[in-house]
Amino acid sequence: MSKNHGCRSCGDCHACCVVLPIIELEKPRNIHCQHCTDRGCAIYDNGRPAVCKSWLCEWRNGNLPEWWHPTKSHMMFSVDPDADLDMDTGRITQNLDHKILRIYPLTATAMAENEHRLAGAIQRITQRYKGEIREVLWVPYDFKGWGRLGEFYKTVPDDKGRMWETVESVAV
Repeated sequence: MSKNHGCRSCGDCHACCVVLPIIELEKPRNIHCQHCTDRGCAIYDNGRPAVCKSWLCEWRNGNLPEWWHPTKSHMMFSVDPDADLDMDTGRITQNLDHKILRIYPLTATAMAENEHRLAGAIQRITQRYKGEIREVLWVPYDFKGWGRLGEFYKTVPDDKGRMWETVESVAV
């Protein structure tokens, strides 16, 4: 039942089973998945959604050092295709040429605890994706909604490659 399709094994980490929304299971973000047990996913072999089968955090992808394991750092990093939501039709269009790095603090204090090494992690991941990452979003620890406005800390590269932090409200 352990997840092992990346270059690293999840071990006892279940952060993605809590943090990520899984539409197929009607599981909102920051809610523990009903199928997640202390031994792993109860539907791992039969019935696990495609997104759960294919998704890997950046630590599992091998893009971050050991200390960034989600159970140690209390943070999870995800690189996903950029997507646009058409508010009239509800249709999502993915832009596979551009990616978003999302940073999920798993505790209320994780950002402050890791502040001294966060810039290095962002730089390491963006370099591995060779210019594909267009923005970095910090998803607030206690954000649970779908279809609500949420405040995100957004870092966007300028034309000289420098990263500028802004705060904006966006639909999720």
